[in-house]
Amino acid sequence: MPRVRTLSKNLAVKLYLDTHFTVRSLSETYRTKSKLVVVNENSHPSELIVVMALYEKGLLRKDVERFLSALKKKGAMVIAANTSSLVREEAERISQLIDVYIERDNLGRDFGSYKDCFNYLYKENLHQQCQRLIMCNDSVYYCTDGLDEFIDEMVSTKKNVLGATENHDIERHLGSFFISLSSAIINNKKFIQYWSDYKKTNIRPKIIKTGELGLSKVLKSISLGDDDCVALYNAQYIDKWASDTPRLVELIRSMRDGDDFSGSAVSLNKRFCQNVVIDSYFRKYMKGILILKNKDYYHNEEYYQDEIETGAHFLSFMQWLDYLKMPGSEPTKELLNALKSVCIELLTQGSQIHLNGLIFKKLGLPIIKLDLLYRCAYSMYDIIRITESITDPQEAEEFKKMIAARLAGKNFHFGFKKLAFKHGYI
Repeated sequence: MPRVRTLSKNLAVKLYLDTHFTVRSLSETYRTKSKLVVVNENSHPSELIVVMALYEKGLLRKDVERFLSALKKKGAMVIAANTSSLVREEAERISQLIDVYIERDNLGRDFGSYKDCFNYLYKENLHQQCQRLIMCNDSVYYCTDGLDEFIDEMVSTKKNVLGATENHDIERHLGSFFISLSSAIINNKKFIQYWSDYKKTNIRPKIIKTGELGLSKVLKSISLGDDDCVALYNAQYIDKWASDTPRLVELIRSMRDGDDFSGSAVSLNKRFCQNVVIDSYFRKYMKGILILKNKDYYHNEEYYQDEIETGAHFLSFMQWLDYLKMPGSEPTKELLNALKSVCIELLTQGSQIHLNGLIFKKLGLPIIKLDLLYRCAYSMYDIIRITESITDPQEAEEFKKMIAARLAGKNFHFGFKKLAFKHGYI
């Protein structure tokens, strides 16, 4: 019965939030003055086209500028829609980076901007000569670490659909912040119809359902199977990368600390030691350490067990991991397979770009989600670690300022807003 009551309560809360935000979205749609201004227009046929959703106020972000500069060097033609506005001098200055720059009303968030960009693309028949199209947005920070290599990989792929990362919330789908599409996809009638039919909304769960999830369903249906519609950074990529003990240990050490509020928190020693193989090897190591400290422990099994329970904490687990990669430790294949299996299980939960930000950065992904702290996916400790992984000091400072501008939502939303935040409506 308590479970039934909890389910009923959650359903009632969701229904209330759905109703509230539906009415609010309709009101915003009615009150928002429709705006769609093509500020700069220098469209031309290109084999590589970039469609970008922006929310840039006053000046273009430096990381976005560097990203667009890298794309222009590859010969890209860029179409961007901004739900805010740049000052006139800035709009003129970036005309060398953005061929078609559109300013629009703030209705529909990133998918509303994508829709307007694709509408322009098809209206001008730019899709006909395009061999590769990248759709992306500025909800991420673009590092220069590995940026050129990443762009090359996304542009040169033979896959019809290649996302940067994927998301396992609700159902598997590609993260819409960066997807590379082939000519066959953008010229497919079903894909064109999707954008023609897409209805703009400000209701976040609906954007996820009809936007990210809806788009992924269309992409899967018109691509050539699961292997043709994939994410570059996925479980297989991680499995292949962690090919030796030092890399596997680095992978585990790079896992998120997380946050209890969002359910992303991970206690490494507890989570890994739920596996009987890992637990047995860890205890064997702990016993060896205790014997080295005091040989009497070996003869006092009861005291030894107490010491194991109190001593088997996070620090001991980290020390054990470091021991595994030392010459002469020679961990068994059974142990390495057990460690890797728990890794893969933890790393394939939820939104990959949020939960595995530091790991993907170390693996070569040059983009970091800017709402890691706001969404409570990462703790401040995680943010410090991921900031330290950015090679360029200036970029590290830029990232730090942007992250600090959106602190954990659990700390400054209260009452109704906190409830809406917890359920993903804001």
